[in-house]
Amino acid sequence: MKKKYITWMSAFVGLMMLLLTGCQSVIGVDLNKALQRNLEVTSYEGYSDFSVELIGGSHFDWSTDNEDLSFLQDLKFEMNNIKMQDRNTMSMDAKLVTKKGDVPFSLSITDKEMAIQFEGAAKPVYFQLEDYYNLDPMMMTVNWAGLNDTLQNNQEQLLKSVGPFIINNLPNPENLRVSNATEQINGSLTNLTRVHAEIKGSEVLGLVKAFIDNIASDEAALKEVIQQVYTLILAPIGEEMGEDLEGLDLGPALVDEMFNEVKAGLFEFSQQLDAMMKSGDADEFLNDNNYLTVDMYVDNNTSDIRKMDMELVFNNPEPTDYDINTVKIKSTSEVWNVNQAVSAEIIDTKEGLVLDESLTAAQFVNNLDPNSALYSFLLNDLKLSSKFIYLPIGDGVEDAALLELPYIDPVTEKAMVPLRFVAEELDSEVTWNNETQQATIVDVWTGKTIVLTIGSSTAVVDGQSIKLEGEAQLTGDTTYVPVRFIADQFGAEIDWDNEVRAVIITRD
Repeated sequence: MKKKYITWMSAFVGLMMLLLTGCQSVIGVDLNKALQRNLEVTSYEGYSDFSVELIGGSHFDWSTDNEDLSFLQDLKFEMNNIKMQDRNTMSMDAKLVTKKGDVPFSLSITDKEMAIQFEGAAKPVYFQLEDYYNLDPMMMTVNWAGLNDTLQNNQEQLLKSVGPFIINNLPNPENLRVSNATEQINGSLTNLTRVHAEIKGSEVLGLVKAFIDNIASDEAALKEVIQQVYTLILAPIGEEMGEDLEGLDLGPALVDEMFNEVKAGLFEFSQQLDAMMKSGDADEFLNDNNYLTVDMYVDNNTSDIRKMDMELVFNNPEPTDYDINTVKIKSTSEVWNVNQAVSAEIIDTKEGLVLDESLTAAQFVNNLDPNSALYSFLLNDLKLSSKFIYLPIGDGVEDAALLELPYIDPVTEKAMVPLRFVAEELDSEVTWNNETQQATIVDVWTGKTIVLTIGSSTAVVDGQSIKLEGEAQLTGDTTYVPVRFIADQFGAEIDWDNEVRAVIITRD
């Protein structure tokens, strides 16, 4: 039931948002013009917030696997000081608001990287977009970065051709009202036209069918869209991958063939929607209990959309005391200085942490102030320090040392585990001094420092000597230590699965 519920909710959200991306002109307000102008926005300043409220039954349990997830009941994402310099460059000051505290941060995006500076963090973290562009999943000599530049350059032209085609063919919802309004936008009173639209779940299939039928009947525009998608997207990709597509004659015959295939698909989809409406199969989810409302505020002077409020409500068709019964999603946004000169505030990442597979949890957490909201959120709410490590014993396993599997020491009969693997799984940093044959471990959560010497059965913990159950051993390039010691030092517990001979390390 839950899987079905989530699937239908996702489909409902998608359909609702699609239907309210375009409406016909109504009561003197050219919504199509306003929406098309919105597609042409390349710079602005603004504010936005987005919230999700989950309402559970009287006995719904917000705790799972010893984690308290009650903070998910009411989440809000606030975005202030939004500065969009161009389509590839923007910045904002943001804040994740929860019942248990706020997590503030700043974010910036360029065509090269995305960076985040969390409040209380010594350094920003950033993701290099160039690495993504240069990734070649098909193992071909394709200049993905160059291709991306080409596609980015084509996006504005594609929006101008495809966007109006979609907008012009979307039907009006039944409930659509217009009124005059004066609103504060960035502190200035602005004369606006308020367009209020509502879509009930029971309207969705009919509106989608009308949209599909409109597209299928708009033959000339559909052919032009096919031509534009080919010219601006398919041809550049084919050319970069070495396909001889540039010289392909996408003439009337081929356009007609593609159009007929698309039209046949649209006709089949329209029939399916018609059958679904007649059968009532979707009424359980697409009914009047589920709805979307949107208020768009259009500038009377420029026809720009300056403000938008949205609320989406989805109710569980079979509510119980033990399920999430209602999901409410709300958002509001305001923009100003539309298509004016705007300078984004780009985060300096010269000393930042690269957000890739090499960044460990220990490095990330060590970058945070222990008194910061994010540190508390990760430790107390998300329980990031909770661990479950399952280590099968490698006795008798070929290449056990190469695989860094635990083993039973024949002298002490104690389980020996790979130090670096276990310590890093427990969010600690490990350094190795080859000259002294010593490993140093720093616990990210407590700051405890442990020094182990190969061949010694004594460890130094925060300057104090502690006896081990056996000597630290070097097997190949891997340091092994008695599991009991490492677990005790990191506040973990040990269990033994005798059936499959495996060590289990857990930490709540």
